[in-house]
Amino acid sequence: MRILIVWLMLLGTIYASDKLKVNYALGDYYYPYVGQHHKSNGCLTEFVTRAFASQGVSFGETRWLPWSVAMKSLNYAGAPMVSFPWGYTKERAKHYLYSEAIYTEPTYIWVLTINKGKYPGFEELEGGEVCIPQGYGAFGEMQAMLNQKKVTRITALTMQDCFNQLKNNRVVAVYASEDATDNIAHITGGETLFTRAFIADMLTYYLIAGKNQPYSGQLIKSFNKRCEPWIAEREGE
Repeated sequence: MRILIVWLMLLGTIYASDKLKVNYALGDYYYPYVGQHHKSNGCLTEFVTRAFASQGVSFGETRWLPWSVAMKSLNYAGAPMVSFPWGYTKERAKHYLYSEAIYTEPTYIWVLTINKGKYPGFEELEGGEVCIPQGYGAFGEMQAMLNQKKVTRITALTMQDCFNQLKNNRVVAVYASEDATDNIAHITGGETLFTRAFIADMLTYYLIAGKNQPYSGQLIKSFNKRCEPWIAEREGE
């Protein structure tokens, strides 16, 4: 009973609108949206912070974690916590609340430039190994091919590790969005070594919060009040 009373007292403090602070659980190197070495920790981080501030929710702190750990930590957070950007899957929706859509962008199949002509579409990837960083999801046709075992997923710790594997011919392709360009820039000759073979799919990204946390619903509701389509805002700036 004492534990319950203390928990309710803490919850009351969290829910006080003028005192509510939101914390972020984020991965790194998701250029230009999220990254601890970028201005304002990335343009999406800046947008999210402004969106919450407009609703009276102030920023607390950012916990920089591997992407997969960042997501899982949301349901064990000791303070109001969100993470972004994440694509939607039915499995994730069992455990996390999703905001309104923030933005949509293409995900590409990246290959060695000298091999671009060999991979005009998904069929040519059959039997090959495709690198996807830890914590990153696969969607659409790529997910279908993985489920059907037409391609093999190789999971690397970071996006840069994936491109190093591609450079060394350990995989035939990397599945990644535009954030790959920042990682390529850190590999000697990367700008000319790698290229986009084709668009794999168009993915929509969201802000998420742990489903079993009592403050998550309020955070999502507050964010949604300010969350007009983000691409439209960027184009208007």
